[in-house]
Amino acid sequence: MKKVYAAAVIGLALMSLNPQSVRASNPKSIALTMTISNQLSVALTLEAGREALGAKALGDTFSMSVPISVDNDSSGGSTGYVETYQLSASNDQWSLSTDGIADAANEMVLMAVFSAADAAAAPANGEFGTGDIITAGGATTASGTIYYGALADTAKNGVSVAPAANHERTLWLRFLLPSVSNVISGNVTTTLYVNAISG
Repeated sequence: MKKVYAAAVIGLALMSLNPQSVRASNPKSIALTMTISNQLSVALTLEAGREALGAKALGDTFSMSVPISVDNDSSGGSTGYVETYQLSASNDQWSLSTDGIADAANEMVLMAVFSAADAAAAPANGEFGTGDIITAGGATTASGTIYYGALADTAKNGVSVAPAANHERTLWLRFLLPSVSNVISGNVTTTLYVNAISG
């Protein structure tokens, strides 16, 4: 590598000393565009009407009674890609806690765990922990190695999810609402983002 670099430097020096060897040129270029058809993709499905969580009081703690279906619907050859999911969220009125405690005014906690697609029941409250907190800043994959996996079903987490004909994972959410808020009535909206990365 050093020899190639030295030869290039010498060549430039010789060319600048010999102006007769410099020739005018009229370079041409052509732009080649390709479309990459293989892509990572994730689909989210929630039963119609279930996105409305109903009336809640400040200070409430609750879990969604129906999970969100998470599908690896990537395309790539005949099989698609193995994906790992990153989660983040936003709220139109409150900030999202990073320590799992809604101890400040206008601060809520949002937690999530994945489980198998055919999970018969929601994870127990004890299966949601500080490693399952979803924050607003940048998508996070996990805390430690649990990757938002329900303790009873850690093999069915958000890591290395293969594509399949039907959905592979369910995602359960748990909310801890602030006890003090500027919003004392009306609607509050939380938006969940699921990003797929390769692997």
